[in-house]
Amino acid sequence: MRRLTAIVESSNNAIIGKDLNGILMSWNRAAEVMFGYPADEMLGRSVPVLFPSDRVNEETAIIDRIRGGGSAERSGTVRQRKDGTQFPVSVSIAPIRDEAATVIGASTIVRDLTERHEQERHLREVRAQVFHAQRLTELASWCPRWCTRSTSR
Repeated sequence: MRRLTAIVESSNNAIIGKDLNGILMSWNRAAEVMFGYPADEMLGRSVPVLFPSDRVNEETAIIDRIRGGGSAERSGTVRQRKDGTQFPVSVSIAPIRDEAATVIGASTIVRDLTERHEQERHLREVRAQVFHAQRLTELASWCPRWCTRSTSR
């Protein structure tokens, strides 16, 4: 049990446990850092506090799927920090079962995609600059000599 606890606590991803009512039962250190809420402030609270207002319905769909024994993966969603800022995440959710294999909750792993999105944005900007430079080079090669001469006499 200590080994499993150590694995969860050493993860860079938020690992969150909740019951079938969406009440938080476990909250690792990465969740504290990612969302800005200490564990003692989150345990016993409802999960939708982590959802932007326009995405609260996602939680109902997730819980319904988990109740049925399924898992829920959403690669492109958004969550909300304590300070109200929203950030892109990848979420993987699996059912938690008791000894009788009855679904009693859900385990959620949340990966913050902010850095990845920033890198992708930067890469798009660099590609656009390279494209622009290539275009200028092509245009310059088509320009006759007279268009590059100085107009001063």
